[in-house]
Amino acid sequence: ARSASEMRGARPTRLRVAAMSLPVGLQRRGFASRGSPLVELRELELKPRRVPEFVAATTERAEAMRGVLPALRLVTLPAAGGALNVATQFRAFPGGHAERDAARASEAGDARWRELHEATVADVLALRGGPVVGDFKLHGLFDAAHPGTGPTPGCIYELRRYQLRLGYDVVPRFLELFSAGLPSKLGAPGTDPTTSLVSLLYSDVGSLNEVIELWRHGGGTSAMEASRVAARSAAEWR
Repeated sequence: ARSASEMRGARPTRLRVAAMSLPVGLQRRGFASRGSPLVELRELELKPRRVPEFVAATTERAEAMRGVLPALRLVTLPAAGGALNVATQFRAFPGGHAERDAARASEAGDARWRELHEATVADVLALRGGPVVGDFKLHGLFDAAHPGTGPTPGCIYELRRYQLRLGYDVVPRFLELFSAGLPSKLGAPGTDPTTSLVSLLYSDVGSLNEVIELWRHGGGTSAMEASRVAARSAAEWR
């Protein structure tokens, strides 16, 4: 959500992300179909001196962005642990590539979208969705509702990324292990009650076999640290 003058000259950055578990009924060595749900992540590499203005503009235009971009779920900007001038947008398309293509075509003819998007510079990676959200009663990114009880002052989102080795069976095997250990982590004594796993993603296009966990900590960094320490006692997770 920046004006053309603010974003012009911004350099593109390479997106490194991942997506959710395998779609229901997908064979272990198969691939998701065109209609499989996907999550799209876009990274915006901002001029460092423009970061405060980006935050202000995005906050001021939040309602407009929700109206123009119904697929938009989250806009984040790191406070630590990454490039501090790289913002990330999460967009969810339950209808897969077909829905994404239709949304992009609609945006192209929408003057409101052009105003918001005119000078955005980002590399895009399309990601698949799957059943981990349903299996573990996670919120996921296909639900447009707020993942918590509502906006919480001090709330943070934590993105944890993993690069797996190459191979057709690597991601399915990882998801099997993750599924087996996740309940013990979520239920570990000492886990902050405001901590929740919003989604688990894996890459299906572009840089393959990357995995990302998206955690929400309503209690901020103290909740994140408490939950991280608690997870060390979860034997199945370890």
